[in-house]
Amino acid sequence: MRVYLATQTLGTVTPLSLCQHINAVILPALEIEGRIVEYTAQHWLKFKLRYECKEARKGVYIDGHEHPDVIEERKEFLERLASFEPYVACVHAMHALA
Repeated sequence: MRVYLATQTLGTVTPLSLCQHINAVILPALEIEGRIVEYTAQHWLKFKLRYECKEARKGVYIDGHEHPDVIEERKEFLERLASFEPYVACVHAMHALA
């Protein structure tokens, strides 16, 4: 099941698609008679495999990058990075061109 999920494109895994794959491929390959229902696949995805139902967009962060603690840490990082500016030769050349 994990191999199947790892080969799927981001945003295409659904409980229905997992349920269909398990019933059509995995269970017969293991010679297990029976079927699972979509609810079972949903439960496995959420609780066993730790998948989350989220809207995924290319280039858009959905991981809390706008939380106050993240913003503060980013600000501190940029201030520290700016403190190294006198030691970087290309930065002075860029200022001369501006």
